[in-house]
Amino acid sequence: MRRIFNILIILFILVIGASCNKKTIQVGLLLYSTNDKVVNDLTKELKKNIGTEYELIICDAEKNQGKQNNQFIDLLENECDIFIVNLVDRLAAKSFIEKCEQKNLPIIFFNREPLEEDINSYDKAYYVGSDGAKIGEKQAQIIANMFKNPMIMSPNYDLNQNKTIEMVLLKGEHGHKLSETIFEKCIENLNKIDFATKVLATEYADWDRETAKETFAKIYNDENNKNPNGSSKIELVITNDDEMSLGVIDFIFENNLQLEYKGAYVMPFEIVGVNINYMSQQAINEKYIYGSVTSENELQVQIIIDLLDHLSLGSELMFEYDECDAIDEIMYCKNNRFILVSGKIVYAREDEFIIR
Repeated sequence: MRRIFNILIILFILVIGASCNKKTIQVGLLLYSTNDKVVNDLTKELKKNIGTEYELIICDAEKNQGKQNNQFIDLLENECDIFIVNLVDRLAAKSFIEKCEQKNLPIIFFNREPLEEDINSYDKAYYVGSDGAKIGEKQAQIIANMFKNPMIMSPNYDLNQNKTIEMVLLKGEHGHKLSETIFEKCIENLNKIDFATKVLATEYADWDRETAKETFAKIYNDENNKNPNGSSKIELVITNDDEMSLGVIDFIFENNLQLEYKGAYVMPFEIVGVNINYMSQQAINEKYIYGSVTSENELQVQIIIDLLDHLSLGSELMFEYDECDAIDEIMYCKNNRFILVSGKIVYAREDEFIIR
């Protein structure tokens, strides 16, 4: 009996010892900037949902690629197991991937898309992000819903009745592939369905509300963007991100450009955005923003966590989602090791005649 008791004690000690020696998986989370709202929202979602077997080591590059390079090297030297990287400069991906490959470590990029050839050079490198082409297509759907007929546009939106959509484009930043792709596909899709478009101005506002307000002020006050009677030629503002949409709305209210119709405030032109956040959802509800596209942070984070779970097992199998799948209008697609997510359209109104 005593012998059986001793064996049970030994087994108990072995189980406890194995549990104590279980290694926590260290995940280096390298961020472009913690001042970026989309990045912050994704980070919060990741921290909320990641498993207890992972230890997140978060580094803020403060928009400095040199600083991010040093953070990456420090984590490599300190035996970090997996990297999740939001690059400052997408061209830095090649160096990060090569160093991870030397140590056989997985790396997942998000939000800022590396070059395809860099990702495809290493079988443990992945990218998770928004599908700029699909988002641009959905912005075009919102605008087509607004103007209805390319040959007989509503005077509610085609303010000068010249059968051309006069628009301003507010982009995130120079060199950001998603920023460029969204607008390229939006205009391309509008032209495909025979809408005539004229871009009055294209400016970069760094994804930032205050910067967008200041940038848009210069555009609005530019004499080239005014009619002979002094009124603005602007009929539509399209943004890459709803933080910038909110900046345009701030400019409108601070300069008393809003109109009143049926006891509510009306914008002097329409605004279409993407990446709905809490504040922009309120603006959509108030009909200050005509329509936007959701960013689907929860789905993107779930995909990143699925990847973590897969890669932490050291499996040689290719991680795969179906080539294309849909959940409540949201698309996610796999293209080699690029997993791209598009959101769903949210309208302030389907159709309502407003006198401006």
